[in-house]
Amino acid sequence: GDKMEKLEYRLNILKSSNIIDDEIYEKLLKLLNYLKNDCNIILTEDNGSMLITHLSMALKRIKEGENVNKIDEEVYNDALKSDKLEEVKKIYNGIVENVFIEDLPEEEKKYIYVNLLLIKENLYRKVEGGIL
Repeated sequence: GDKMEKLEYRLNILKSSNIIDDEIYEKLLKLLNYLKNDCNIILTEDNGSMLITHLSMALKRIKEGENVNKIDEEVYNDALKSDKLEEVKKIYNGIVENVFIEDLPEEEKKYIYVNLLLIKENLYRKVEGGIL
């Protein structure tokens, strides 16, 4: 659908402006497809732009050996209360095994958990509201 294409367009811009290199671009594209095909999560500009933008920067930082930004502990602790946390951890593990092929630093992992939880919560809210 065209919603996903907007995110791919965002990735193309990040690549063409040399914010991310080909390798990170390929990984993020692979991530979009993995989430769609294996986890039934369609990332769109609305629900996925934060995650994709964050990961672009994170993967770049990791590659260049820079320090990771610390996540807001309060935000993270809130996320830990979610009943979808276990599901999100499974999704994360799948991403590491199938897409990144490397585990990410603890702080990055926390960011991804929080982002995936937000995406999940939004998806579920929409389902309940009958939008999806």
